Amino acid sequence: MRNFSEAELTAFLDEALPAGRCSELEHELRSNAELRNQLIEARGRESAGLHTLGAIWRRARLSCPD
Repeated sequence: MRNFSEAELTAFLDEALPAGRCSELEHELRSNAELRNQLIEARGRESAGLHTLGAIWRRARLSCPD
């Protein structure tokens, strides 16, 4: 089993995960029920409005002001 971080799962849901890592995750999801559950939980947190400042920063692709 390959390890995927919470940040990678969130990036996958936001379609911001690099293509190679995305392919690995999709392949692993087919055979790994635990990973599917982790992805469902991550999606639930995003949908429930449990947002961290870091998550908002990544999702909105904010950058530092000049």
